[in-house]
Amino acid sequence: MAWSGIISHRANYDQRSFENAIRVDLALGGSSNTVLHLLAIAHEAGVELPLEAFDVLGKDTPQLASMNPGGVNFMEDLDAAGGVLAVLYQLGDLIKDNPTLLGPGVKELVASVASVDEDVVHTMLHLFVLKVDWLCSKAILHLKVRLSSNRVSLNR
Repeated sequence: MAWSGIISHRANYDQRSFENAIRVDLALGGSSNTVLHLLAIAHEAGVELPLEAFDVLGKDTPQLASMNPGGVNFMEDLDAAGGVLAVLYQLGDLIKDNPTLLGPGVKELVASVASVDEDVVHTMLHLFVLKVDWLCSKAILHLKVRLSSNRVSLNR
């Protein structure tokens, strides 16, 4: 029996696939074990993956989920929320297209996502709103301190 059309898993290991893996890990809260394992897998696959890639990608990859042990959700929560595809979906344009063992590319698989539990895997917009809210709170607090400082000096 001929096995034509079978793709070796190593055929899918390229720079894009490792960058996607790093971004998913970062979006889930990161793990130092992932760094060690991805560096080892990249080495075995003959793909150059510098340690600095984790830092570079980490600068614009948001944490979209709060996973245990440090967070509130467990892996079964992530699975019920849509799994890794849900994370890839929420990361949107940060994800690069590359082939998969399933046949379709990553972007095609992500496009097939029907729903995501956003209580577990947050949207990028959710994080933007949280950041704006935090910045506004900080600005209001700063303004209150400045105003109260001015009042104190005016009452002298």
